[in-house]
Amino acid sequence: MTNDDVRVLLENFFAAWATRDTQEIGALLSDECTLTPPRSISSPITDRNTILAVLSGVPAAKFLKVETIDRKIDHMLVDDGEAAVTLTLTAELNAGGPYENSYCWRFSCADGAISALTEFTDTNHAIRTFSGKTS
Repeated sequence: MTNDDVRVLLENFFAAWATRDTQEIGALLSDECTLTPPRSISSPITDRNTILAVLSGVPAAKFLKVETIDRKIDHMLVDDGEAAVTLTLTAELNAGGPYENSYCWRFSCADGAISALTEFTDTNHAIRTFSGKTS
């Protein structure tokens, strides 16, 4: 895939992710796709239905009003089928108040699809915010 192909693929992915469109998200993932969350949250996920549930916000709904999630892409670097995307995620907490955290996602892409996603974020900040321990 060219760098432009990867950019278009990721733009389509982020558009589908914003609306939690699991059918479109699924169409952009390879059959063998893996999702690797931060180690403090989970081990790598290979089950397609679980990946789609995570990307549609099922786990996040425990803490966030998923309909308020907004991801602002700060930077996207693409090279030879790989991409790194830094973004700021904001949302409203179920308990009230704002949530904001910085994320970095690494994408591996081949044959017109995303074959691996790896999430990096400050999980300590997230856990403290979700539990109301912001100080």
